[in-house]
Amino acid sequence: MEVILIIIWTIQRLDVLNELEKFGVYNVREENIIWESSDTDALRAYDWICQEMNNRISVPPTGVKYPIWAWYSWEGKRKKSNKRRKGYAERGTPVVLITLDIPDQKVLLSDFDLWHYALNHWYLPTSEEDNANFESQEEMQKEDLIQKSWQHIFDISSKYTEYICTNPNKKWIQATFWELKSDNIISIEKFIAK
Repeated sequence: MEVILIIIWTIQRLDVLNELEKFGVYNVREENIIWESSDTDALRAYDWICQEMNNRISVPPTGVKYPIWAWYSWEGKRKKSNKRRKGYAERGTPVVLITLDIPDQKVLLSDFDLWHYALNHWYLPTSEEDNANFESQEEMQKEDLIQKSWQHIFDISSKYTEYICTNPNKKWIQATFWELKSDNIISIEKFIAK
């Protein structure tokens, strides 16, 4: 099987860069993920995408439970994240934008906007008719349908999202993967979070 490298971009804290320089690899540790105690939908969504990664790309390395997040495309274009944008970290925090080339079979791509359906535990309809059909189901059947509907977030090439999104040509495609290795780094840009 031919290995195809894809370029992705991830924004990380400086301590991630320090760990990479020291050990040559970084994995997300569960204690570094901040959860609101009431945010069970987000935790359920993270566990779900981890299971999808297990099924679609590989099981995680020993001791790793959650993936690293990155960008494959930004506003519909294959370009790195906008460093002037807010929300990467607390304002004034030093962070790094890391450009990586990573084997495509080690990355799971998904539609960022549609990911919010999983995060909020919503049904992801394909049309008004589909949504009406879902609403007519009994509550016990809805749970299974909700999780099955999330499979659409992985169909990044389709115009499926026209029903949901106002501009499917400006999709933001996220990438999840298990390990950040220094061997995959192309460049590092330090900046201060806005």
